[in-house]
Amino acid sequence: MLALSPEHAVINDCNPELVISWMMVRDRPEELLKQLKQHQLNHSKEYYLHLRSADRDGRLEKMTL
Repeated sequence: MLALSPEHAVINDCNPELVISWMMVRDRPEELLKQLKQHQLNHSKEYYLHLRSADRDGRLEKMTL
């Protein structure tokens, strides 16, 4: 979709996490890049497993944008 570079486009999805992700790309790219750099700095198997467990232990629902 992005490679097409349309002048006007509508993208929708029923997955709320995906929609929020696209909203971050659209509305807050600088903050997104800052957070991605933090993930890059913490890159490790342990960090990945810690983040992945957030979806299973209830932390994900408490996270903010």
